[in-house]
Amino acid sequence: MIMLPPDSHLLVEQMQLGETLTITLRSTQPSVACPSCGSQAEHIHSRYRRTLTDLPSSGQPVRLVVQVRRFFCRTATCPRKTFAEPLATLARPHAQRTLRLQSALQRLGLALGGKAGARLGQHLGMAASPDSLLRLIRQAPLPSRAPATAIGLDDWAYQRRLRYGTLMCDLDTGHPIDLLADRSVQTVSTWLQEHPEVKIISRDRWSEYATAAQKGAPQAVQVADRFHLLANLVESLTSLLARCRAEIRQAGASDTRDLTAGFLQPNQAVPSPLQTQRRDQFAQVQVLHQLGLTPVQIAARVGIGERTVYRWLVRQQVPDWHHRSRGTSILDPYRAYIFQRYQEGCRKGVQLLREVKAQGYQGSERAVYRYLTFLRTQEEQAPHRAMQPQEDFSATRAVWLLIQESDSLDELQQQTLAFIGQASIQVEQAYQLAQSFTHMLRHRQGERLDEWLQEVLTSSLPELRQFAAGIQRDKAAVQAGLTLTYSNGLVEGQINRLKLIKRSMYGRAKFDLLRQRVLCAS
Repeated sequence: MIMLPPDSHLLVEQMQLGETLTITLRSTQPSVACPSCGSQAEHIHSRYRRTLTDLPSSGQPVRLVVQVRRFFCRTATCPRKTFAEPLATLARPHAQRTLRLQSALQRLGLALGGKAGARLGQHLGMAASPDSLLRLIRQAPLPSRAPATAIGLDDWAYQRRLRYGTLMCDLDTGHPIDLLADRSVQTVSTWLQEHPEVKIISRDRWSEYATAAQKGAPQAVQVADRFHLLANLVESLTSLLARCRAEIRQAGASDTRDLTAGFLQPNQAVPSPLQTQRRDQFAQVQVLHQLGLTPVQIAARVGIGERTVYRWLVRQQVPDWHHRSRGTSILDPYRAYIFQRYQEGCRKGVQLLREVKAQGYQGSERAVYRYLTFLRTQEEQAPHRAMQPQEDFSATRAVWLLIQESDSLDELQQQTLAFIGQASIQVEQAYQLAQSFTHMLRHRQGERLDEWLQEVLTSSLPELRQFAAGIQRDKAAVQAGLTLTYSNGLVEGQINRLKLIKRSMYGRAKFDLLRQRVLCAS
């Protein structure tokens, strides 16, 4: 039986089942209020039929045929002579869908968008075109929420490197509260001026947001996000470790120190720390090759790929590197299993190839044999590498040893950390300062920031002094970030959700549609 609104005064007269379930209804109200003057009208002028599409019943499309009456308004002063009785609880005037069907399609469009929502609606018995769903999305009212006193803001890329917007989130509830079309100081500060109830603003380290917050909400406390603070520290420590790589690597390699110096080119422009690390690796490859090591052995000792070694050996000068990310391999899902079987004593490539193929591996035999060769080389070089852990030193890997708590490091990591600290006085000093800062960050001890800044500024570490100078320019927000519990984690999560919505809309992700879906479907 069809469920009708309780106050609709509609009576079911007939039901006809075919490809569509057709239900005929009529109203039982004895009198209806005039929409102009409000007086009750009882005299019927005429009748007509109005057809509405309703929610499906058990997957069957439903069509409502309602007998609508027109009434005379007998009030002499009323400008309206006749009017049709309203179906306020069932459908809007002139609409072809019931309110509940329209609401369901609206939720479908907000969740999936136009084309995807139309495809699913067709399967559910709620046929609607993509354009109809987009119109319903635009008509959706924004949710009413309590004024937010603590907000987080961050930028999102509408078109990377060309156009950015700003997302505002309520840090107490985690819901997005507004989406701005750009990230300019004027736009953000104007929004903040319209919301004087804001008392806390969590943001990243970008100076434009700091200026907008100071201009639009001077009464609010700005909080620098802790993740971005840690990321800035990691970037500074990585530069420092890359600059000190040659010193660390040569600490226990006196036999190759003199040979390495011949490959450095002092007449070139001052390289960046990461370029310094790569040049030192290049020099190390050339020296080990002169000592008679094979490319496979060199790759294992330096910590780089075998193909890179072959490419560097044919060069006569230090190359100009451009970063390239390593691609994935079809063997990657099976490396852990092969390594486990190798540790168990199975060293035959034919047997391991048979086993991984039984698990679904469809790659070449050569990839498996090359990985076994790598494992054998690692096993052969293990005693020598234990005595010389500096040879495959990498700044991007070692930096995490400096910021993690010492209790969380295993024995090998602690030995590596002790070695690089003994090899370089600057690295040891940077380690103590990094541990002090991360302790402040983890335990909310912002009152120690002044003492830490003084230690850094009196140190001989240019990378950390530059990091400290940036903190001093934004000191109040950094100190609040190291003291209060607020952070931008909720905002980052909502930005990931925004990216998913934007990409699912393909080329129709216009700003008004995107804003409706982000704010209404949360």
